[in-house]
Amino acid sequence: MIKDVFNDFIENWASKHAIYLKLGTVKSVNVSEKTFIFVPNTGDAEIDVYMSVFDGESYIVPKVGSVVLVGYSDNVNAYCIHVQQAETIVFNNGDNKGLINIESLTSKINGLISEIKTMKATLNTHTHMVASVGAPTATALPQISVNFTDLDKNDYEDTKILH
Repeated sequence: MIKDVFNDFIENWASKHAIYLKLGTVKSVNVSEKTFIFVPNTGDAEIDVYMSVFDGESYIVPKVGSVVLVGYSDNVNAYCIHVQQAETIVFNNGDNKGLINIESLTSKINGLISEIKTMKATLNTHTHMVASVGAPTATALPQISVNFTDLDKNDYEDTKILH
C-alpha cells in the first residue's frame, strides 16, 4: 500500500516537475525541525533537506558524515531519498517510544513464569500440621490447577520491522 502511494505520488509529481537527485554527505542534523544540512559531492552549495517526504511523522535521522541521496524539484524543498547510515528511525513521531528487544523480553518473562511454576509446586506440596484428638494430622492446602506456559516470541513478534 505504501509502495503504491509512493509510486502514485512520484508519477504525478514527476509529470509536472523536473526531479533532480544529488549524492553527498550530512554535515549537521536538526531533529526538532526534521531537517539536515546536505553537502553535495558536486561542490554545489549546501542545502537544507527534509528528513520526510510525506507526513513528517515517519522519518529517518541520518548519521552526521553519512552518505545520502537527496531529491528535489526546481531547487525547492529537498527531501532525503536514501540514507547510508541512520542514527534513528522514527514512526508515528516516536509516540510509542522504542521497539521491543524480543530476546531479552522473552527471557525475562520466561524467568518470571519459571519462578511462578516453582511457587505453585511448593504450595501444592505444602501441608500444615493440625492438632486433633490423638496424633496430629497433616492437612493439605487446596491444589493450584492453573497451568503456566512459557511464552514463545513468535506469539508477539512482528518481523516486518527489524532492528
